[in-house]
Amino acid sequence: MTGGVRTSRGVSLDLSESGMGALVQDGLNIGDTVEIDFRLPQRPLSLIGIIRHTTSVRSGLEFVGLNAEERVEIAGIIGHG
Repeated sequence: MTGGVRTSRGVSLDLSESGMGALVQDGLNIGDTVEIDFRLPQRPLSLIGIIRHTTSVRSGLEFVGLNAEERVEIAGIIGHG
């Protein structure tokens, strides 16, 4: 399928204020835009990312369009806030 919307589950491997690595069930391609939903203790957080590198098992993505509040929340999760 080219284009369109797909839903998949994944496991985050690492997280930073600029992006994350993940194991994802469905294959992703470099340049794909994805929505990532996190369940945080305070509230759910939904972010947009672009796939920057990918292998058959691991993908790395860069967050785009984060606001200041979202950056602070991520910094708190990773211990930089």
